[in-house]
Amino acid sequence: MKIKHMLIICFFISLLLISTGTATAAVAEGNETKITADEADQSNSAIFGDIIVWEDYRNADGYESTDIYAYDLSTGKEMRITNNTSLKYSPVIYGDKIAWEDNRNGNWDIYVYNLSTSTETRITRNEFDQYAPSLYEDKLVWLDGRHGGGSLDADHWPEGNWDVFMYNLSTSTGIRITKNESWKTFPAIYEDKIIWVDGRNGEPLYSHQIVDGDLYMYDLSTAQETSLVSGVSSDARPDIYKDRIVWEDDRNRNSDIYMYDLVTSTEVQITDNEAEQWRPALYEDRIIWTDYRNGNGWDNPDIYMYNLSTSEEMQITTSESEQWADDIFGDRVVWTDNRNGNNDIYMFTLRASGETIEEKAAKKETVEEKTDKKELSKMNSVEELKKLKAHVNSLDMEPSAKNLLNAKLRYTIKSLEAGDTDTAMVKLGFYIECVLIMEAEGRIESEDADYIISEAKRIFDMIESS
Repeated sequence: MKIKHMLIICFFISLLLISTGTATAAVAEGNETKITADEADQSNSAIFGDIIVWEDYRNADGYESTDIYAYDLSTGKEMRITNNTSLKYSPVIYGDKIAWEDNRNGNWDIYVYNLSTSTETRITRNEFDQYAPSLYEDKLVWLDGRHGGGSLDADHWPEGNWDVFMYNLSTSTGIRITKNESWKTFPAIYEDKIIWVDGRNGEPLYSHQIVDGDLYMYDLSTAQETSLVSGVSSDARPDIYKDRIVWEDDRNRNSDIYMYDLVTSTEVQITDNEAEQWRPALYEDRIIWTDYRNGNGWDNPDIYMYNLSTSEEMQITTSESEQWADDIFGDRVVWTDNRNGNNDIYMFTLRASGETIEEKAAKKETVEEKTDKKELSKMNSVEELKKLKAHVNSLDMEPSAKNLLNAKLRYTIKSLEAGDTDTAMVKLGFYIECVLIMEAEGRIESEDADYIISEAKRIFDMIESS
């Protein structure tokens, strides 16, 4: 039982470190770059790899139309993606594909542009409104009003009932994800998981109104829908990366940033000051958001970041103007910034603390050597897990117990092969706990249980040391 207790204690210590954070955030080290230079407004940017996309008003007469633009960081080249006179909002990018919402046909439709082929495709063709696209690989999701009568008013506020739809760009096939009569807002997708805020258990949503709903998830691989968190605002914009979900939450009478871990089914409060924090974005271990702590009320929002690996909070922007967080990819953070009297797109490239570019280059060979050793250690751990699985299969044990243990080992191996050692360790910890429970219930002989636990603990240490 000592192993079980150790894992539980370690788990709660890690949660404590995440929730407490630091009282005063350090200013992040790195380089700030102004991406747009036109005197018109540019806003709502997104980034993937070397490509940044945004909404642009430079070709409009006032605010009657917008275009989607892109900038390639590797070439320094700016590209105009659209050139028709209509409103286009909410651009997103994944790989070589850009998606946005567009009202050129008299209602709001979803469009996609392929950077590799320079082709534009209209995805939705019915007379109802579709908006809020999100992309992952060839999977495109959005909110759709065709079945529930949902619509966007003149100020682009949603009202009525909506559904979440998904479209596969490779197969040109789509499916309706939700079928209940309620409002939904701001879906996001990562791998096979789709998340959104859903009003089925709360009040109706009318134009220019914010009400509470619930955070839901749909798994495409299992066709299962799950309610994750209750009391989430209809204005919250959740984001998902791997097994982590972030959103803004007003349960404390101000908006804070929260995170939900799908592996452990735990919820963590990321920010705890009395100011407002809005619209988080997530990539790997980094969460960014818009933060009003340095202003007077709604003045002077800044961009902040929290690193889940180090439990450090950092301030990205320090300009005495307004910055609104848009997106993060790798070491790059992009946002909308009005320091020049109009809205521009800016980017911050994070720098490892105390390390220059030259020092990074000098360490490159050492890092590569460590990477090779880590990869070898991972391969060895996988082989040891397969040996443990074969040993369990050889035992005289009831089939249901054997199948359950094999399934848990299979998920551990899958996580490790994907390079997610943290998840692999958590799943192996659950495996050990499962063996302890089966031993207590008499489903595994004590001698067999002791051997399985000792081997699992040995492999756990191998993964941890890698």
